Amino acid sequence: APPSRGTFRNTLGSMEDMSFVAFLAANGLAFLILIIVFRPRNQETKNQDRHLHVTAINIFPLKSAKGVSVTTAVLNARGLAFDRLWMAVDEGGSFLSQRRAPKLALVEADLPTTYSEPLKLRAPGAPPLQVPVVTASSRKTVVRVWGDRMEAVDQGDEAAVWLEAVIGVPGARLVRMSDDTKRQCDRTYAPRGSHTGFSDGFPLLLATNASLQELNDRLAARNEHPVPMDRFRPNMVVGQKDGGWDDQAIEERTKGLFGNEGRLSSSSALAPFEEDSW
Repeated sequence: APPSRGTFRNTLGSMEDMSFVAFLAANGLAFLILIIVFRPRNQETKNQDRHLHVTAINIFPLKSAKGVSVTTAVLNARGLAFDRLWMAVDEGGSFLSQRRAPKLALVEADLPTTYSEPLKLRAPGAPPLQVPVVTASSRKTVVRVWGDRMEAVDQGDEAAVWLEAVIGVPGARLVRMSDDTKRQCDRTYAPRGSHTGFSDGFPLLLATNASLQELNDRLAARNEHPVPMDRFRPNMVVGQKDGGWDDQAIEERTKGLFGNEGRLSSSSALAPFEEDSW
């Protein structure tokens, strides 16, 4: 069972698509791009002010596939750049995750450096695949992530054949979020104009080491095996060297950092199997 104070999901503030000049005129600020700098776990830091200590940054180019660990990341209006920009869907356009297609856990996607760069995919027993970015309006289709419907661009038959063979789902297709798609976040927790990509609901999933430790302590008390952090697929993992941060403290510390308060989530681990040894 997951901890009652589970991982912390924090959403970004409102950033409408507009030119730099228009944004500057409307807001008196340049377009905000945050560069998040990774601090190695063994780096000596001063804890007197109880700074958040970032222990991991992860980007998942293809939803539900393997993540890419990075030391820096660009934060834009949808979350971390390239995060959940591509997605596998079934014949009806509904998203596929490891819940329905567990072999997605074996698919590796390289992290592109530009939005025009092809997506490179690899999987055991399959030839590597390079998927040129398709943006043509004629290839647009409507897809679903939970209760949300949005436009995406089908990435072609070659990608579909490869994906179907790898994950074993008949009719599976690879789609990329359309550049002009604006998927609204849940307005219960995010202000109007807050958008996300193909994530389950919000642009950024922030997890704490303290939450994982609490979960594993509870599992140990029940003679169950511990789970690693990657089961929760967080974009950022934070904590403090003295272990003094819990989710409530993290929430208080990050209020306003991304434009609003975000929300706590007690999401469970994604899959009960070892992702790296299917």
